[in-house]
Amino acid sequence: MKKFLLFFISFLLGVSLIVWIYRQIDLKEVFLHCRFLIWPQIFLLFLLTLGKIITWVFRWKMILKEMGFSHLPFWFLFRARLGEMSLSYITPGMYCGGEVVRIFVLKKNNKITLLQGLASVFYDRIAEITSFGVFAFFGALIMIFRRDLIGTGFYILLGTLALVGVFLIFKLLKSNKIPKLIKFLHLDKIKFFQQNNTDLKEKAKFICQLIINLFKNSPTLFLKSIALTILGFILTVFQIVFFVNFLGESGIFSNAVLVRILSLFSGIIPIPAALGIYEGINVLSFQMVHLTPETGLSFTLIIRMIDFIFVAAGFLIIIYYLSHHFFQIINNKKNNR
Repeated sequence: MKKFLLFFISFLLGVSLIVWIYRQIDLKEVFLHCRFLIWPQIFLLFLLTLGKIITWVFRWKMILKEMGFSHLPFWFLFRARLGEMSLSYITPGMYCGGEVVRIFVLKKNNKITLLQGLASVFYDRIAEITSFGVFAFFGALIMIFRRDLIGTGFYILLGTLALVGVFLIFKLLKSNKIPKLIKFLHLDKIKFFQQNNTDLKEKAKFICQLIINLFKNSPTLFLKSIALTILGFILTVFQIVFFVNFLGESGIFSNAVLVRILSLFSGIIPIPAALGIYEGINVLSFQMVHLTPETGLSFTLIIRMIDFIFVAAGFLIIIYYLSHHFFQIINNKKNNR
């Protein structure tokens, strides 16, 4: 009940922010911007989002291959990643919350244990956070060349917070506090964690050791993961550049990098789909690079529309796996009679 109440409050806050933003901006101008685009241009923006998701899948595939699971087909991992994206979209925080989909799909279809799947996802997230930190320092470098001390300090702060977070995660992996964290997140209540009667502490140690071994045995894997993630960031930077150019305005790559870093940051704020936050940060960041707030909001609407296509596809995938699991249970009960 408490979780539902927190979700409802955060959702209402997001909706309130959206209503407030829309009341501050000329909506006629926003929709005029959207109508100005032609379908081939929208399709190009769609392809860039698809390219971003593909980089996510390749990164995860590399991690699983290093763990000894080289047989996993790309299309299978792509579907699992879409399912995770969809579930994460409705949980507080745009980039987390749906990891259980990936873990479930790996275990159900490829007999990869829950702990191995969890280790692969956890490693994947560490690479993502590190990449954001590196990318934020690119923003700081741009601000240095522009001699903007406040902007430089702000982007350095974002990058530092991300890298400090990664450092603390490594410290946590080497400590004995993981079982407490699992209990805090209520992961111990998931049915899969209770299998084989294995002690929760032993499971946590096993996961930590798997992740540490990945770093020890293949140091280049982490660098490749960061490179792929930054490539995904750059693809979405081009979305901003192309969108602005499509509207007949000047879209400078460095400006788009600054905007993208801030929009990535908005995804960690615990509001479902970053409602209101994503819109507000895009409006402010577009203004920061001397573009109109209407341009920022219209870009957000187009990207939301594209995201919803992938989110809808992901929910269909989740429904498929749940229905498949449901019918398996029914068949097992019939066979046991």
